Amino acid sequence: LVTASEKGTILRVMDSLTGKMLQELRRGAHVAEICCLAFNHTSSLLACSSVRGTVHVFQLSENSPADTGAGTSPDAAKKEHQASPATQASNTRSSLSFFGGIVNYFNSEWSFARFRLPGADSNVHAICSFSAEPNTLMVVTATGQLHTCLFNPEGPPGQECDAATSLPFMPEPKPPLETDMEPLPEGEDTA
Repeated sequence: LVTASEKGTILRVMDSLTGKMLQELRRGAHVAEICCLAFNHTSSLLACSSVRGTVHVFQLSENSPADTGAGTSPDAAKKEHQASPATQASNTRSSLSFFGGIVNYFNSEWSFARFRLPGADSNVHAICSFSAEPNTLMVVTATGQLHTCLFNPEGPPGQECDAATSLPFMPEPKPPLETDMEPLPEGEDTA
């Protein structure tokens, strides 16, 4: 289970059986409405789109509820999570993460890949989903665009992704039809 904060800056991955937080992820520092949260089919990746025109991809911890044990303490689960090589290698952490015990902001994990919708500055609603093709994300915008985005899980943290394809799926709106009718002379009524 994943939840987003009201400000849209923090995502929390929870164990649906125990309700314990497994991982805290940071989408960004600026307030944004979250449009979509999507897991890949193995629940090892999470995608998040917001109205700021970005889609973020996060590597999720390999610790499943069975791995951490339903009865483990939050501190023990956090230590196991911090030791996870997949999480450390993929998601970006603040260079000030040593302050994590004092200020939680610095302890959050940032996305390992980000896709900026072409031509989108803000207020673009989009939904996202992982494709059946490996390392491929599909993004559909409310403006009628379908983007296919490729990312490299082995690539550098914080990588920018480009659209492999961008296609319109809705026809362009047609301009209003002009009529052949001549305007009525002033003062004449149509009734």
